[in-house]
Amino acid sequence: MQLEDVSLCLGYQFKDVSLLSRALSHPSRSADKSCSDAFERLEFLGDRVYNLVLAALLYETFPHDSEGDLSIRYHYFSSSLFIADVARSGGLVRLLNVVYGKGERSILADTLEALIGAVYLDGGYDAASTVVKRWAQERVKNYSVENLKCPKNLLQEWAQSRKFGIPIYEVTDRSGTDHSPVFTVQVLIGNGLTGAGTGSSKQIAEQKAAKTLMSQLRKRGL
Repeated sequence: MQLEDVSLCLGYQFKDVSLLSRALSHPSRSADKSCSDAFERLEFLGDRVYNLVLAALLYETFPHDSEGDLSIRYHYFSSSLFIADVARSGGLVRLLNVVYGKGERSILADTLEALIGAVYLDGGYDAASTVVKRWAQERVKNYSVENLKCPKNLLQEWAQSRKFGIPIYEVTDRSGTDHSPVFTVQVLIGNGLTGAGTGSSKQIAEQKAAKTLMSQLRKRGL
């Protein structure tokens, strides 16, 4: 991997190239404890810088959103799930020579955050803000807050972006009376992950199942 290629991918030329090297020394790829510590410190910093830039970007981009809607957007766009997708679409996956699978998504998200931290130390907030906006601004604009509120839409987008197909929902149980039924629904996606939910209608149970599975995916950094 050429450092110049990473700089080109980021759209930023480092004055201190050692910062760039440290940002690329993910613990899974380096046996040197000092390198791992340096990476984790940059990741810590980059995470905070990214979140600040993101909050400002959302505030500027959606001037008519309520605080609640801004929070919904922020929750999704600050997730490792989204950050890893940004890194993948920006070409970082190719430069790092990683397979975009389960464990590698966390590597991508961690590395992009470390790179943002490195840019911040090298060029300041404006430089880091420019990098984040270059990678994320157009993607942020393309998501409606209504879709972000809908777990089924989020899950379908996640699954199809990874070529897992459309999530499959199945009623696994029905209890209660005809006037007050309780449905249990299980959702399955192509990589074998499942989630379950219950509700007074199949539609409500499906949304809860999708929400459960999305929560599992976020916790696992997928």
